[in-house]
Amino acid sequence: MIYTDDHPPPHVHVFGNGETKIALEGQDGGTICWRSGTASMGELTQAQFDDAVQRGLHDFTVKPRARAARYDRASGCIVIDLVNGATFSFPATLAQGLEEVTAEQLEAVEIAGAGFGLHWEELDADLTVEGLLSGRFGSARYMAERFGRDWDSEAAE
Repeated sequence: MIYTDDHPPPHVHVFGNGETKIALEGQDGGTICWRSGTASMGELTQAQFDDAVQRGLHDFTVKPRARAARYDRASGCIVIDLVNGATFSFPATLAQGLEEVTAEQLEAVEIAGAGFGLHWEELDADLTVEGLLSGRFGSARYMAERFGRDWDSEAAE
């Protein structure tokens, strides 16, 4: 979640096992820091921050992003309309966290992260568009358990 007007400075919260907070400062040379819980984990220089911004801009222009997403009850598929005009769909039952849920829950799909991901709030499920297009329907552990240890031919090499 990105908070731009919660309180100064603008910052990002990353939730998972604990919470990571990244404080964002402007181009005025202010310190940019990140911390996990209450412990400060490090500081970024302006050059590191600028490099990260450039990588983000690159990803924004070249990586696949969703323009829209929906659940199609007739086919049982999640359908993703990409910003490049292409459409991708996959059976919802293939994806981690979506295997045994209701149609109503699947219909609550949201676009996350400027189109880089799909999110189901009630299910606490998140999938990346890039991963889905690469045939990854969950974590490496999930894929190995569901599809066999050699599910990824590149990982087997």
